[in-house]
Order: sequence, then structure tokens, then C-alpha cells
Amino acid sequence: MRKPDLLPNESERLQVLHALKILDTPPEERFDRLTRIAQYTLKVPIVLISLIDENRQWFKSRQGLDAIETHRDISFCGHAIHGSEILCVPDALQDFRFADNPLVCQAPNIRFYAGAPLEVTPGQRVGTLCVIDSKPRELTAEQAAILTDLAGCVVAELRAVEVFKLAQQLRDLEAHWRTLLDTLVLGVVTIDARGTIKTVNPATERMLGYPASELLGQNVRMLMPEPWRSGHDGYLKHYLTSGQAKVIGLGREVVGQCRDGSTFPMELAVGEMRVRDEPIFVGIISDITVRRRAELALESSLQREQEQSRQLAQKNTELADMNLIKNQFLGMAAHDLRNPLSALLGMSTLLLDAPQLQEADKRTFFASIKRVSEQMLDIVNDLLDVAIIESGCFVLNRQVESLKKLVMERVVLARFTAQTKGTVIEFAEKMSVLATFDAGRLGQVVDNLLSNAIKFSPAGSRVWVRLSEEVDHVGFSVADQGPGISEADMDRLFGQFQKLSNRSTAGEKSTGLGLAISHKIVAAHGGSLQVESVQGNGSRFIVTLPRS
Repeated sequence: MRKPDLLPNESERLQVLHALKILDTPPEERFDRLTRIAQYTLKVPIVLISLIDENRQWFKSRQGLDAIETHRDISFCGHAIHGSEILCVPDALQDFRFADNPLVCQAPNIRFYAGAPLEVTPGQRVGTLCVIDSKPRELTAEQAAILTDLAGCVVAELRAVEVFKLAQQLRDLEAHWRTLLDTLVLGVVTIDARGTIKTVNPATERMLGYPASELLGQNVRMLMPEPWRSGHDGYLKHYLTSGQAKVIGLGREVVGQCRDGSTFPMELAVGEMRVRDEPIFVGIISDITVRRRAELALESSLQREQEQSRQLAQKNTELADMNLIKNQFLGMAAHDLRNPLSALLGMSTLLLDAPQLQEADKRTFFASIKRVSEQMLDIVNDLLDVAIIESGCFVLNRQVESLKKLVMERVVLARFTAQTKGTVIEFAEKMSVLATFDAGRLGQVVDNLLSNAIKFSPAGSRVWVRLSEEVDHVGFSVADQGPGISEADMDRLFGQFQKLSNRSTAGEKSTGLGLAISHKIVAAHGGSLQVESVQGNGSRFIVTLPRS
């Protein structure tokens, strides 16, 4: 038997193959349709679309064969990709290259083989469309032409893979963007240069009491009480001619008017973008009525407490400091939501209205939209979790579940992120551990610990996930090879809004709430979240839950 040689351009060929991102993907009808046609037309029992990577031939589509791959060293297709023409073997037993090949001597007992190379780009052949029979036979000129044509169809489908993926990404991003706007608690309104309302989200409808049908196409001044209503058109015209405005790019407290004529204080930030060279203004509005009442109540309380003793005054100062920290955090979160959302709307509109964009530009926009959306969702989710926990309305939906299943599902998802840093997550537990817990909330804890472990581990390191089971409790742990945690930071590790100096990563934003939320979720289960760490030698976070 003769093993197939590597091609002179093997490195470039493999780059083309992996760029298709098709290896180890599920079967697809558009490929299976072609192999069925080949099987019927050429009257052969076995037809394969075979892709050759570093060590194997893997079958994207197969008819008449159960195996999904074989080693490259025994592949016929590894020989076929050396030329641009069909490789035909009428009788493998009479060919010195294949006479003692295991695929000839054993099942599927190949005698006849004909493989048409799949040349995706000039000179780069990634595999073959091959037909196989267990009896010797010849390939007629007509059959060779059919096989060549069908191979061309397979190549066309391979080249279309990236197009399909990009289209699906665009649909997913559009759905993601629409879902984000529909669920956002902040109001979002867009207007044109004449002040005409173009779009509103559901939060705006709820906040102002108008259905969207009564807002779209109307001048935005209808949402303002006097004297701002009468002056708005002149204000907008002044900005368009001079470029000067007090609201653009900044948050400002204004007064909004509802459908029933009532007014309320709101915070408004406006961003500008251009669509087909026309200005579009995006307004982000937030009802701050509750905040205003709380601030007034706080001011009144502080005034009363200032008349009390030094001890009470000191206590009030501490409360004010805590309130200041929260206000600073809320200001930061609001800023982080407004700016990414303006960018998200701008890039999405440009993608929809500018089909002439180059593919490279589209990819850049897709990556930016995904990154911005993930940042916004992280901030919103953390804020909602803190609000729920601190409101006293935090309720767990606990059921008897498999802890192994929960952890395994989260590990599988985290491995996609870990691969981008070259980090390996090890989890191979065989024990099936049952416990009573809220799968959604406990999954949130697993996600946070895995995310931190990946984030703070150096490239090429490992993260270990382990289960534990004792007589009266069960649990799991996540260990990393990161910088560890100093003794000085241990005491504030699970506090809100905390970011530790030696566990920060350049360019990554964080609310500082993840571990605090995780700690409260585990405590609500009656369990504990602890950490073992030596600075410079990694950290191990341990979650312990009561068995029932």
C-alpha cells in the first residue's frame, strides 16, 4: 500500500479548507441531494463528499456508507487531490497503490473508485466527490462528464457556505438588535432633520402612554410641554445650521409630556448619525421620577439627621458615601448603555441601507455590533439582578436536578470563549450528582466563575472544573492558573462594584457585580461560595450546596 503524499502547497490548501468552517458540521440537504443524484445516475452503491484535512478524510455527505471518516493514510481521495482530473481506479486489486489497502481487503471491499477533485480556489483542492463499487468496472466518458459536473456543483455549494453563514449572522444580529430594543427599559426614539418621529420602542410607548401608531410620522414636539414645545423646531434648526446644541452627546434632565397631558422628569441623551447623507437623531430617555422622589426624601432625611448627635451625623456620612458610590455606578452604566446603543443603531442602519459595502466592512460591522450588544446585555443583566436581589423579591424556582448536567452544559458553552485564548477547560466527571436548586440561577453562578477563570488565565493555560459529593452536601469548583488574589483583596472579593487591582484585564469592561451576585445566589440556596488562592499561583472558587 502506498500512502498519499502531501501536496507542495499543503499549508495553503489546509488554510482554504479550514476557512470554509465546514469540517465536523451536521449533514445538509444541499450536499446530500448531489450525492443521491450521483448514486442514482452512475449506478454505484457508495458516493461520498470527502474532505482531506491534516490526518483524515471526513465525509460531509455519504450514501451507502456508515463511517463518517477514515485515516488519511489509507484514503483513495488523498491521492486524487494531487491532480485536477478524475482519478479512476478500475480494479483496486490490480493497482499497487491500493492492492493491500485495508479498505480494499476489508469492508467496504473497494474495487472500483473514481474521485473528482473539489478545487475551491485555483490550485487548492480540498477533497473529492467520489463514487465507489465493490466490483471492478470502467468509467465511461459520459459518466466522467456527469461526475465532473456534479463535483462542480459541490464546489459551488462549498463556496456558498460563507455567504449562508454571513446571511444567517445578519438575521441573527437583526433579531438580537430588535429583541434588545423591545426589552430595553430605556425609551428609544429616532427623528429626522424635520423633527418627525421615525421609530419608537415599546418602552417609549409604556413611558408616554402612546401606541406607536399615534407617534410615527408626528413631530416630536408633541411629547414636550410648553415652553419647550413651541421652541423645539427653532432649536433643531439652529443646531443644523450652527452645529451647537446642549443635548447632543450628553445626558440632560428635561420634562416629558404623556398622552393624558401629565408630565414627568426624564433624563435625555441624543446622538446623531447619518443615513444616506441625511441626519437622524437618536434619543435615549429614562423616567427619573422615582429617583427624584428618592433624592428628595434622602435630602430631607439628611437635613433632619444633621441636627442629631455626632454619632448619627457620622452614620449619615457613611450612608451618603454609599449612595454616592451607587450613583456613580448608575451614571457609568447609563453612559455605557447610551453610547453603545447609538453605535449599534448607526451600524445596523448602515448595514441595512448600504448594500454596496465591501465584505470586509460588513465583517467589521458584524463584529462591532456583536461586541457592543454583549457589553450592553452584561450591564443590563447585572443591574437587573442587583435590583431584584436588593428589592427583597428574589425567588428561587428549585427542583431536583443533575448538577453534572448543569455544569457540563455551561462548560460546553464556555469552551467557545476559551478557545479564543487558547485556554483548555478540563471537566470529565463520571459521577451523577443530584441536588435541589434553581437551574437558571445556579447556571448564572457557573457562567460567572468560568468567565472569570478564562478572563484572568494566561493564554495557553488550563481551567479545571470538578464536582464534589459528601453525605450532607454537594458542590463544584472552578480553578484557574491566573494571578491569584492578594490577602488584602480577600475581604472585599464578594462586595458590590469591586474590581481588584491584580485581577484586571486591559480593554475588558466589568460592572464589578458578578461575584457579589453569585455569592448572593449561592447563599439564597443555603450554600456557600468560598475561594482558595495564593497570589501568583491561581485561584479556586468552591460552591457548596445542601443535598436537599
